[in-house]
Amino acid sequence: MFSGISRAHAPGRQPSRRVQRRRLRDMLTLHRFADIQTRFWYRGFVGLLLCFVFYCAWAIDVVVGQGAMNSRQANAELDKALMGAVVIAIGLLTIGFKQYYSQKKEIERRVNAEHCARHLAHHDALTSLPNRRLFDDHLGGVIKALPPRGPTHAVLMLDLNGFKQINDVYGHDVGDQLLKILAQRMLSWARRGDIVARFGGDEFAVLALDVADAENAGRIASGLIGILEDPVEAGGVCHSIGACVGIALMPDDALAGDDLLRLADIALYRAKFEGGSRVRLFEASMEEQLVARQALKQDLETAIEEGEFRLFYQPLVDLESNKICSCEALLRWQHPTLGLIAPSEFIPLAEETGQILRIGEWALAKACHDAAAWPQEISVAVNVSPIQFRNAMLPQVIARSLEASGLRPARLTVEITESLLLQENAANLELLERIKRLGVAVALDDFGTGFSSLSYLRSFPFDKVKVDRSFIESIGSSKHAEAITHAVGGLLRSLDMIMTAEGVETNEQLRWLKAEGCNEVQGYLFGRPVAQEQLSFLRYLNVG
Repeated sequence: MFSGISRAHAPGRQPSRRVQRRRLRDMLTLHRFADIQTRFWYRGFVGLLLCFVFYCAWAIDVVVGQGAMNSRQANAELDKALMGAVVIAIGLLTIGFKQYYSQKKEIERRVNAEHCARHLAHHDALTSLPNRRLFDDHLGGVIKALPPRGPTHAVLMLDLNGFKQINDVYGHDVGDQLLKILAQRMLSWARRGDIVARFGGDEFAVLALDVADAENAGRIASGLIGILEDPVEAGGVCHSIGACVGIALMPDDALAGDDLLRLADIALYRAKFEGGSRVRLFEASMEEQLVARQALKQDLETAIEEGEFRLFYQPLVDLESNKICSCEALLRWQHPTLGLIAPSEFIPLAEETGQILRIGEWALAKACHDAAAWPQEISVAVNVSPIQFRNAMLPQVIARSLEASGLRPARLTVEITESLLLQENAANLELLERIKRLGVAVALDDFGTGFSSLSYLRSFPFDKVKVDRSFIESIGSSKHAEAITHAVGGLLRSLDMIMTAEGVETNEQLRWLKAEGCNEVQGYLFGRPVAQEQLSFLRYLNVG
């Protein structure tokens, strides 16, 4: 298995002496100037020593030759000269050895630093996996070596599901632990020759060699998702993480590295759009749809100025009075060429581009303006997106809409989803309190889906809780759904909160909800969303 990390460089592993000696040879090769300098010092000191010895011998020879001393004196003088020469030679050799040793250590330090710098330049600092640069190099090498009619290779792009929420709730330290554990799982999963890389955040890439065909590539990707879905313990909490994978094949889809990554990314986008842990292979139609999506994103920028947005209203019925008590404002986009576009198609684009803030402000102002002309006993409900909610100016936006329209605050309900409360921090609760202080009602929408928690109801006194349609549609066919709905109804009654059931479509569901003490209902049984001019409050609905 190739992971981009050699055994010598694996975390927690010390290199062997053989590897260290090889590194030193590499260092001396890389730093020729330092090597020559070291040798110069050593040879220079040896040369000085020899010159000194020859000088002493020559001086003694001259003295003896002049007959200035007898044989015994000459031997004594010679012994002294040689002893001095030895002492000086040892000193010179010691200095030379110290200089050589210090120079050698400096070379080793410099090249180790260069080695670390090269490793960091090609590997992810957190997981030690290859980074985008090294992955591109290996992918380019595989492409160059690919023979005509060669094997099929696959590029897999992978995103973790729910990783951002874990970061937000438990902190980045827990997120980092999670990434390290999952990176090691991917390394253990990879086949021999496969390359696993981290591009950043929760985005990973895999170069899977010799996958045979598209079907086998899909099985390989499914196996990768399987090992990631096993629970992971990080920060003292057990987390369940899935993933989405997009696949591009070489040479079937493309033969250039950038193209393969781009096509795999397009397939990944489709897998994420479809939701859950999913594998998608690239198809030509995906690229066409992406181009259309980009065009839609550009059109979105001028949609407000062109007056292309519409608000439709769906009634909510009070089961005690059997009358319409409120209408929920539902946003639609009347595109000049594509016709009426549902919010599920353009709201994600608006959130990506930040246009949701302008669109949300327009929707609030429009809903308040429309509701001001309704009978006083009928209120209006407006959904607030997570991005709008994170904007600290939301209470001011609501206050401006109420003031401009003249609508009483008690006739406006702001609906938020459970995902907004994943992190029950002081800022979230303070913002909700600021909205409540305006006199506006706050409803918890789609309760029962996602990350439902009773602590939300304890932390903030909601005026209304809307039970998700997935429970209501199962009434009469699922005892579990009925039991959950019954329990939620009892809980809300004890907390003095209004229970609203979404998605009511049959009389059987209506009778069951009335028997359970549900306060309000909403669904096709009472009316579909209609434009403002189609609303009629002159008659009461007979829902008995």
